[in-house]
Amino acid sequence: MTDLPIFIRRATAVIVIGTCLLMTGSALPEPVNSNKIKQLEALAREARSHLAAGRFKAGLQGFQKALLTAQRNRDVEWSIKLQSNIGAAYYGMYQYQDAIQSFLTARRLARTNGRQTLAAVIDVNLASLYILIGDLDAANQVAEEALRTAGGTALLGHRYQMLACLAELRAKQGRKTEAIPYFLEAVRSADQVGDSAFLARIWEHLGEFMLREGDTRAAEGPLLEAFRLRTLFHDRDIRVSFLNVAWLRVEQGDLRSGAALLDRAARMPETDTGAPPWFVSFVRGRLAQRRGESQAAS
Repeated sequence: MTDLPIFIRRATAVIVIGTCLLMTGSALPEPVNSNKIKQLEALAREARSHLAAGRFKAGLQGFQKALLTAQRNRDVEWSIKLQSNIGAAYYGMYQYQDAIQSFLTARRLARTNGRQTLAAVIDVNLASLYILIGDLDAANQVAEEALRTAGGTALLGHRYQMLACLAELRAKQGRKTEAIPYFLEAVRSADQVGDSAFLARIWEHLGEFMLREGDTRAAEGPLLEAFRLRTLFHDRDIRVSFLNVAWLRVEQGDLRSGAALLDRAARMPETDTGAPPWFVSFVRGRLAQRRGESQAAS
């Protein structure tokens, strides 16, 4: 089986990037009766709407403008969350080092001002980023820091994201027997809270993991379930599922179906969200390779 790195899905309206990243900005602070704060709230909500639509550059600019307002108002809570959202926007544009620096800045601000819960959640965001760039030692360190900082209790509302992050980390470390139970527990937790978009991502990442392991039979169920959920809920990442199922069919030797699914995905409108450009080329390459193998064998 050709090795394919785990790639992590990009941001939704709140900061959920990939299976691991948590919602540091999902609940905005209660606005006070102030024109300045009302202006700040409007800026932040507009930026989050850009992020939700995959317009990461516009979202970044909006969050940066809102952050300047929060800093002028000396509002620590808003500043931490907006700095985290800036990291999410950078992440969505594949500017990973800028994303890391933004989250580190947000974590430093949170710790300095005694916001330990936010610091713990930001640590999990950082773990996700470190997994993506292949720095597994750093990912493991900040994940453990998150648990120590929060004592486990502050992350209870984000349990399924934390479990998914641990699953990704164990998968990257090649610890299959530990990764799979984490994936399945994350699935159960996400299903209980009704987060269909995140649930689809977890199923998809489990399927991708099994494909990299060369087990197409075990990969089929998770990838098709992710496809079903995205179709049912009109998820914006449905194109990613078409590509993954195309990859699955190619690896199963069903080259006709794989080619049809790949063509369907290619006809879908591209946005700055979803699968990175190289993934399309990867699936095309695998299709061409398998066709060559088939012709050589006949």
